[in-house]
Amino acid sequence: MENKVYIDPYPKTMKMLGLERINIDCGNNTSIVTPANIAKDMVALLPDEVFIPESKFLDICCKSGIFLTSIREKLMNSKAMIESFPDDKERYKYITNNQLYGIAPNGQCQMYSVRAVYGTLKVDNPHILCFGVFDQYKTACLNNNHMITSY
Repeated sequence: MENKVYIDPYPKTMKMLGLERINIDCGNNTSIVTPANIAKDMVALLPDEVFIPESKFLDICCKSGIFLTSIREKLMNSKAMIESFPDDKERYKYITNNQLYGIAPNGQCQMYSVRAVYGTLKVDNPHILCFGVFDQYKTACLNNNHMITSY
């Protein structure tokens, strides 16, 4: 995979708009993390009907966990979720254990995301995995359009 470097041609403009990028060192390249305000705005565009106990959310390139934490926040305040889980702690536990999933491009991004979503690195079974876990499946998935359903 080719390493690419993001060059911001308008750094002053981006800073004025509050769209400064956050860089996470990913070895030989740098990952650009979506600013929190943009992630929250994107999640806000989703219809309220998707924020129910039966929904599951997957961030396929989880770098900081910002999309998943924005989704978690929206789920915590969802009318359907509050009706199903009136207790805040029970609702939080259900959301983090059953609804939020992520695939991180590397171990460092996985660590950031796990910390953001779960509030700690000490998680028995985090649902945010490093893409390297899937290395053995890459060729099969890309060539045969298989979906990985278990790991």
